[in-house]
Amino acid sequence: MIRRDMMHFGVNGSITEPGFFKTQVTDLSLTEDDLKKWWSNLPTEVRRAYGDSYLHDYINLQEFSMKILASSDLSKVTSCMPHAMLYATIFTQPSILKNNSAALQKKKKA
Repeated sequence: MIRRDMMHFGVNGSITEPGFFKTQVTDLSLTEDDLKKWWSNLPTEVRRAYGDSYLHDYINLQEFSMKILASSDLSKVTSCMPHAMLYATIFTQPSILKNNSAALQKKKKA
């Protein structure tokens, strides 16, 4: 959205989205209470459909995944930023790509 909204002013925008890195965003201990609260607020039939152990199993799986997959070396992200910003073809999410393609077609016709 930022890229689309700002292109009318001649401003290019880019967002770098690091994946599996150990940050506060991926720290399950910070979100576990919220998950439990949301789970308890679900209708009984939804919780029953998922089963009593679903939330516990989900939290354990997330903890296991983070221990194996998540990296604490954030330099992997920052060292890739120049390449990501200067690369000729920038990856965009499909919804953004769809919106941008219409704008690009208008520019080509003009």
